Amino acid sequence: MTKKGAGGAKRGATRGRGAKRGGSVRAKGAAASSTNASSANAPSNAVSPARRAAFEILRRVEEEGAFAAPLLASLSVELDPEDRALCHELVLGVLRRQLWLDRALAH
Repeated sequence: MTKKGAGGAKRGATRGRGAKRGGSVRAKGAAASSTNASSANAPSNAVSPARRAAFEILRRVEEEGAFAAPLLASLSVELDPEDRALCHELVLGVLRRQLWLDRALAH
């Protein structure tokens, strides 16, 4: 009985962490499926607005020497909050890891 109780507690603790993650994943999945449903006529290889905006910002940073912060700030009108958050994460993540990515691509 003691082993089952301890195992159950352990599983419960694990389930608690997983439920937290699973809940957000389900929420994102639900949002993604509603987005997919609204763009059912779009080609399957279409690029999301967040990824397109992130690419444009990174291109301007690389080619024009632009600063990312003002470009990211200007997204408030163009993108919905979820796309804007994804764009921020993509741009800042790439810039944060740029040296590592450049080295990895060189090898």
